[in-house]
Amino acid sequence: LYYVHIKSLIDFLVSLLPSDNIYNVPHQRTLELNCLISQATHLIDIRHAIIGATTYLQITRQPWPPPPHMLKDWSPSGTPNKV
Repeated sequence: LYYVHIKSLIDFLVSLLPSDNIYNVPHQRTLELNCLISQATHLIDIRHAIIGATTYLQITRQPWPPPPHMLKDWSPSGTPNKV
């Protein structure tokens, strides 16, 4: 669902690009699209980082030791912990 929002945002931004002959060169348009796509990818990376940080804070604010379900849901390395 998040990808659909990013895709529609990219489509909207592309529709705003100027369509004069100067800017209507295929390689110029490709560069502009690549820039938009890389920015959208960066937004997705930021979203994943926020989710990971929020989960990490939830784990660290729990009494020690954390409940087993918290340990197996998320780990900093991206590999599930064995509980």
